[in-house]
Order: sequence, then structure tokens, then C-alpha cells
Amino acid sequence: MRFYRISTNAVSEIKNGVVSCKLINYDSKNDAFRGARRSFFEGMEGAGFSWGFSNVISGEGYGCIRKYSQNEHLMGTTVYSLPYLAVCRYTGVQPTEQTPKQRNIEYSHTDFFTISHRDVMKYRNVIKDKIVILGTINEEADTHITPLGKMPGMKIQAFAMLSSMAHHRVLAASGAISLLLTILVCYFSAWVGVELMRRYPFTYIYWIKVYYFAMTAFLVGASFLLFSRFNYYISLLLPLVGLALVETSRLQYKWIVMMLSKHTHWKFIKKSIYYVEP
Repeated sequence: MRFYRISTNAVSEIKNGVVSCKLINYDSKNDAFRGARRSFFEGMEGAGFSWGFSNVISGEGYGCIRKYSQNEHLMGTTVYSLPYLAVCRYTGVQPTEQTPKQRNIEYSHTDFFTISHRDVMKYRNVIKDKIVILGTINEEADTHITPLGKMPGMKIQAFAMLSSMAHHRVLAASGAISLLLTILVCYFSAWVGVELMRRYPFTYIYWIKVYYFAMTAFLVGASFLLFSRFNYYISLLLPLVGLALVETSRLQYKWIVMMLSKHTHWKFIKKSIYYVEP
């Protein structure tokens, strides 16, 4: 009970503090959580701190932690993550619902200054006016797989905060811009396919694979550069799907031309660049 009073009193004195909680019972149909697991600080929200969820996102690669979420929905309300909310409190920015809500954690070989709770007063000038994370880094139960190997959950949160600090304000491209990029990519890819067919009729299949690989690499690289250097995000879902559909449509068109030339006597079929003498 004495520990409880000391802890709650200490937290209530922290200016712009954020206390970690965990969102539970995810509803995939509504993309929302139904509950949250909080510590014994629940009920003290008026003491000057806010709740920020510490859930991390396990993607492909045997649960490797690569992303964190800026905000989620909890029973009809918008809640913010511990990294995002901590950076908002530190920079004095009002938290808002972000698009896209999931962000990559930019891991690096940066290390973080770690001190024992016994030495807080000793290093008070070092941590003054800094983002300070209170917790443990020695618990095996709170270690996770990351691109840099096994890492304590506290360090993952620290890297997520650095990532949020670097890309705190991201300008997301509208759906119209993404659609326009898709149309341009599809038309350009269709033109390239025709030119490659005319110039390299026998090795066309190899050249077209080289083109699609190069175009995909260019789109991904350009998107990464825009985000990392200019904090501008554009979804590549539509452009990449359109790129795949162009080649699929071309294969279907070639099959239609082949079947018509084989089973009909229509003369206009011979004008197609994909026409092959039966």
C-alpha cells in the first residue's frame, strides 16, 4: 500500500506524463478494440497524465517488430500510442488522428542512456527537459524480435519515439493523386510493352520482366525517399496493383488474338502486334 501511494504521488507530479496501457480484444470487423488493460493508476486521469497504448505490431518474419501504430479506436473513441502521445506532449503539439496510422520503426545503432532508479537524482541534469521512459529493460518476458535482434520492449518504444519525432507531421497524398499516378503508370507500362514487343519479338518476355522489376523498384524507392526526406506519404497500393493488371490484361489480350486468328477469318486481327500466323 505504501508503494502504491508513493507511485501515484510521483506520477501525479510529472508534467505531461503518459502512462502505458495495453489495448485488448481487437474487433477486426470494425477495426477497433473493445477494452484496455491498465495499471493501478486507473482512475487518476485528472492527475496530469494521459494513457497511451504500448501495443506493437508483429508483421511477417516470425513476429518481428517493424511497425507501431499512431492511433486506434477504443469503444468509439480515438486513443493514441505511447510513442506518439509522448512526442506530442514533449513538443507541445495537440495529438490528432493520423493517416496512415501505422508507421515503420526506424531502427538504428543508436543506444539510449540508461540509469538505475537509485541514480535519478544524481543524473537529474542529464534527463531534465528530455523524454524519460520509466520501466525495466532486464525482463526476459518483455523482449521481442526486431531487425536488430532481441530487444527489450522499452528500447522498442524508444526507437518508435525517435521515429515519431523524425516524422511527426506527415502529409498524406489524397486518393485522387494516387489514382492519377496509377493511370500514368498503367499507360506508360502499356506503351513500354508495345515497344518491347516490336523491338525484341523473340526476347520480349525477358525484357518485360526487367521493366516491371525496375518500375517496382523505382516506385518503392521514390516513395521511401519522399517519406524519409520530405515526410510525404503516398500509398502504392493502387499503382502496384495497376502495374500487375496491365501485364495480366496483356496476356489475356494475346490469348484472345491467338484464339481469334486460329478459329476465325477476321482480317482486322492481323493488324494486332500480337498476331501470330496460325
